[in-house]
Amino acid sequence: MKKQYYLIIGLVLIIFGGAFYWYELRPYFGKKECYKRAEMWRQAAITADNAASVSGSLTKRADYEKIFADDYAVCLMQKGLK
Repeated sequence: MKKQYYLIIGLVLIIFGGAFYWYELRPYFGKKECYKRAEMWRQAAITADNAASVSGSLTKRADYEKIFADDYAVCLMQKGLK
């Protein structure tokens, strides 16, 4: 009888642990990774634009934010979060 209680409690913990991972931790880490990736691409665009500023082609801040937003959205879709 006591063995059945331990088995049921263990099974419930595994189910709730899996649900917590799937609905809380996985999206959190995915969004965190996508944010870092999008920020990296935005910084790369800024750096490339600063290198090209000698020729006079400066990108506006709104363009950098669009680069960030677009890459962030694409990354979320690739991870199945959006």
